[in-house]
Amino acid sequence: MHAGKAELMVQHNLFGIGGVAMEDCARSIGALFEIELSQRESDYLGCYMIGAGADFKVKLVEQSDPEGELIESEYPDLGILIYLDGESDFPQVDGHEVSGVRIVGISGS
Repeated sequence: MHAGKAELMVQHNLFGIGGVAMEDCARSIGALFEIELSQRESDYLGCYMIGAGADFKVKLVEQSDPEGELIESEYPDLGILIYLDGESDFPQVDGHEVSGVRIVGISGS
């Protein structure tokens, strides 16, 4: 590390929610962070949504991959996984409501 230059710590955070549509979740997360999320597709994840702010990235993924396997098998009731990477643990996301359902914080590092 150079003198006078702080090293940034990126935290990898995982949240989840069940019983809501991906589009509703993306709209709500976008409004919460004042960003636009766009849809992408991959062979590994299927359709997912991504967005970014000045100091963070967010990815919304459906729990089941294109072959029907759960991505985070220990949370089968959470149909949408929300990956947030940045310098924060994003406390405003844990408990945030989407269509009357609360987002659940799963892990952070």
